[in-house]
Amino acid sequence: MPKHKSAMKQLRQSKERRLRNRARKSHMKAAVKNLKTAIDDKQGPDKEKVTSLYKTAVSTVAKTSSLGTIHKNTAARKISRLTKAANKVMEPGWLAGQHPKPRRAPVAERGVVAEAVEEIAQVTAPEAAEGPEALKPTREAEEAAPELKAGAVGEGSDRMAKSPEEAAEELVADDGEGTSQAEPKPAPARKRRKKTT
Repeated sequence: MPKHKSAMKQLRQSKERRLRNRARKSHMKAAVKNLKTAIDDKQGPDKEKVTSLYKTAVSTVAKTSSLGTIHKNTAARKISRLTKAANKVMEPGWLAGQHPKPRRAPVAERGVVAEAVEEIAQVTAPEAAEGPEALKPTREAEEAAPELKAGAVGEGSDRMAKSPEEAAEELVADDGEGTSQAEPKPAPARKRRKKTT
């Protein structure tokens, strides 16, 4: 028996968790067994019963996994095997809608959506539809907002406002030795301390 308070509490908690996990596993196993007996029915499986038991079994297995009683890969394996067994006795397509997952729209529908987006863009910004020339700033706009030019935001921001070529040239000029960023400077040699004996 544990002596420390924390160890006693841990023992209590582990007993409670063990009982909880046993109940969940038992419930899951019963649901799986019910589905398997319905599938292996000698008189032929009742399709409605198999469908409802399949839903119950899969949700029970998934719930047991989400609560941490069984590993998620174990749950996936069980669900996969149940689905495979149920597919053998059911007609094709019976699982449609059982596992709703978000799917991508077919290509035709995506084209319709793209056209709708283009129409919205034309309504909200008609000048954007005229081409890239319409989006370039005009001389009046540049004169009206001189603070947006390079250097107005703060020191060092002028590099960001320039073209990549101009920024690279400026970096080369800042080095003093004329080395570019592609060729890094060699690291200085480390000084070694003398050993004292």
